[in-house]
Amino acid sequence: MMAESVPQAATYAKSGKLRALAVTSRTRNPALPDTPTLIESGVKDFEVVGFYGLLAPANTPAAIVDKISSALKTIIEEPAMSKRMIDSGADPAFLGREPFGAFLKAEMPKWAKAVKDSGASVD
Repeated sequence: MMAESVPQAATYAKSGKLRALAVTSRTRNPALPDTPTLIESGVKDFEVVGFYGLLAPANTPAAIVDKISSALKTIIEEPAMSKRMIDSGADPAFLGREPFGAFLKAEMPKWAKAVKDSGASVD
């Protein structure tokens, strides 16, 4: 048993080389529409999503951040790119500077607690 991102696992699941038990998102993934969510499977209020984000040093001028953000949004919203991402199991959602910052602020304490509770340490 393993936990893997949908874009990594979908090809194997579709070919029958892997049996997908559930996805960790709040809703079913279009790449694996017959695979239930963990919530549907009885795990209450469980949601874990993978994501990619770009970060810059805190003193990066807003104009530069906005230019990079705008270019990224354009790429993600390009129909062929969006379709390719969806087909692979990714969710081509774009969050701007403030929403992505809020997302990270909400995620950090959750994962800090998980690491602390696990007893993991850096050697």
